[in-house]
Amino acid sequence: MFGSEDAPLTVEVLDGPPELSPDAESAGEFDLLVPSGELVMEESGGGGGETVEPLPAGEWRARWSGFGERAAEQREEQHAGSRPDRYLLQIWPRRSPGPVVILRGY
Repeated sequence: MFGSEDAPLTVEVLDGPPELSPDAESAGEFDLLVPSGELVMEESGGGGGETVEPLPAGEWRARWSGFGERAAEQREEQHAGSRPDRYLLQIWPRRSPGPVVILRGY
């Protein structure tokens, strides 16, 4: 898990596609090619910070899920409290190329 002042991100490496969490407010899947054996994640919003996570080189499928996004939006409008949102990146071996798919939108 990567914590921050903002919203934490958990990364899970799995053997196959996971079940879609019923609590996820948003979720999308995409192909993820990692030829170097390093997954580099950069902060959103242009913060410039990056995290490098070792991952076996290869072709992966990934799902990004967001939780607590509605509450985070309300908090931002009210300019109060800590962020209630969190995110999950799940990665598993890709069996064949696939399109970007929005499973659930917020």
